[in-house]
Amino acid sequence: MQVQPHVFRVTGSGVQDIAPRADGGYLVEPETGTVAWYGENAERYLASTARHEHDTEVVVPRDTRLTVQVNGRSLHTSDPCGVLIGAGGDAEGKVEGNPLVLRTERAPAWYARVGPDGEHRDRFDEIARMNQRLFARKVDEKRFSAFHRDTLLGAGVLRQSEPGYLEWAPCKTPEDMSGRLRDCGLPEGDVRDLTDVWCSTMRRGLYGRHSGTADRSDFTDNEVRGLKRLGVVRENLLSPGELFWTEYSTETELRSRLATGGFEDGADRIVSVWKRTTRAGYDNTGLIFDEGRVVAYSGPDKVNLWNQQPSEWILNSTAYPGANQCFTVGVSHVASRKPSSEPVPFKDIRPAEALHRHPVNGDKKQTEGYLVVKGCGDLVTVENGKPVHHVLEAGDMAIIDPGVAHCVLAAQGDYEHLVFQVPSAFQYGFMFKESMPAEYFGTTDQALLADGLEALRTR
Repeated sequence: MQVQPHVFRVTGSGVQDIAPRADGGYLVEPETGTVAWYGENAERYLASTARHEHDTEVVVPRDTRLTVQVNGRSLHTSDPCGVLIGAGGDAEGKVEGNPLVLRTERAPAWYARVGPDGEHRDRFDEIARMNQRLFARKVDEKRFSAFHRDTLLGAGVLRQSEPGYLEWAPCKTPEDMSGRLRDCGLPEGDVRDLTDVWCSTMRRGLYGRHSGTADRSDFTDNEVRGLKRLGVVRENLLSPGELFWTEYSTETELRSRLATGGFEDGADRIVSVWKRTTRAGYDNTGLIFDEGRVVAYSGPDKVNLWNQQPSEWILNSTAYPGANQCFTVGVSHVASRKPSSEPVPFKDIRPAEALHRHPVNGDKKQTEGYLVVKGCGDLVTVENGKPVHHVLEAGDMAIIDPGVAHCVLAAQGDYEHLVFQVPSAFQYGFMFKESMPAEYFGTTDQALLADGLEALRTR
């Protein structure tokens, strides 16, 4: 039985073991000062830390219970989730299981965060438009097969709202929707899957009740009345000192609304408050807790904004950060649906997996870490131009240097892993991901998979 986990860094020329610090953490990325704690070491770190001097992320996999207390409010969850605690934030955390804690001292010098201003303003506006559709309960038609789309459009269960997007007909309960789908002659498996799509669409509407909260004191009484009349804000009846922004808008759209309402003179100041408090151009999906310096996201409720499919990325650099800057490290969670006594291709668990690298672009680069939580997996990396297989048991962690080609090939048992990227770079598009055909290294995908399966069988 393995007691000490194997934690190592993979470079283009080989493997370097990473020794734990005195507190059980591992320095996984020196430029940003990112340290990772896992399992019992993470539990001890959280139990002994109430004031967080640096940005800290707590990631909870399956079968782990988390309690976080902030400002008299508590979050209790046993679902996969991620908690973001900003530098200077106070939070008391208790975890039972195998949490991952990542603490980052600084962002890279080249790194620009997403926001309503700056280098990635266009991405912020793009996400705002995606949020407009998500929270208006518009569904990307790619969520449906051609058969389902045509059948449901013909039966009036769906309607075309705009090119590429559909809307559900009014329906009050999942049971009512399931009945309408059965009336279309669909088999039970399809009824179940499509009802799930309907339910997730309705939940998004609940998440989208407001796009941020501003202090009433930031505005004059006349401004409040004018903004309410325009429908740009509304009262928070539970907290009279707050106002809700009602729309997921871009700055251009907000300024247009203000101009029509006679706010030409005060528009700049109102927009500056909006930029400081809006959630419009951030990824809000799965947001379950927001206490300023501490925000939390539910993994099962995360959505890929670009295709509206469920997302494995619990935390990413476009996530709404609360009262903090957008966070530097992103974390994904992947788990098998059922245990396997024999090794299986990892593509059976994650079909999108493929040999790839995170290229270096001048001074811009990205490090990736793989932490196996349960089961075991085969990770292939390319070292000195040749594929090398690494069998990772539960608790093992592999840190992949920028530019090193890699992928998970096979898995066994009740497999589960967490992957973290330093820095997360969703705002940079696909700058940091490049497919690497196996043939480039003198082999084939089939041969790599066969070796990976064999590595697990004979470990």
